Amino acid sequence: MELCSHFILLTLISLLATGTDARVITLVNNCNTTIWPGFQVVMASQRSEFIEDGFELRPGQSANLTAPAVWSLYIWGRSGCSFNSLGYGGCVTGDCGGTLRCPLGRFPNLPITMVTLSLNNNLFDTYGVYLGAGFNIPVSISPYGPGSDQCQESSCLSDVNSICPAELQVRVNNMIVACKSACLAFNRPEFCCLNTNGTNTACKPTNYTTMFEGVCPAASADGSSQSIFKCSGSQFFVSFC
Repeated sequence: MELCSHFILLTLISLLATGTDARVITLVNNCNTTIWPGFQVVMASQRSEFIEDGFELRPGQSANLTAPAVWSLYIWGRSGCSFNSLGYGGCVTGDCGGTLRCPLGRFPNLPITMVTLSLNNNLFDTYGVYLGAGFNIPVSISPYGPGSDQCQESSCLSDVNSICPAELQVRVNNMIVACKSACLAFNRPEFCCLNTNGTNTACKPTNYTTMFEGVCPAASADGSSQSIFKCSGSQFFVSFC
């Protein structure tokens, strides 16, 4: 698991690190059940902007994150959570150390459907839905407002769990709650886009990446640059389901 997690974390940081005023990221729950978004800030212009958070979002609810000029983060949805009044508990998928507010540097339990977003002052923002960390909840990210006219949505809104091969399934109480990527499931270089010496190499298509890309063509199954979206100066919607 160490090889795969190391690759996935490096890939996420490389997607994010590609530095207007503060902008708004709106998280919307379009699912028919409660979710608990979590996020991790991996790059910011000031130490005070490395914040930790996570919260409950009931069906139909939305929440805003106010973003500084330079901010890189990844966002995911947690499912099946239960927390006490002090914010301690856990989640069936996407758990980040058993707390409502995800601690800084605490990589979430995989698999999860990952949203990557990098806001860059006076440069293009980069964003996308990344399936190299697997899938748990459908999600999309779309720019809106000034500067977004030519920008595209990145998404994986299909129920990947319903078509997940048996060898990739994560089951709880005999229900499929998440779908692993091949890298997570097998932890082998050919599925993790690594050479035998552990360095990154070009990803070759596999039956698994083809499956993910077939149902979610506007997402990245392997972190390839072709699936990284760019926009400039806009606000962002992150919609679950």
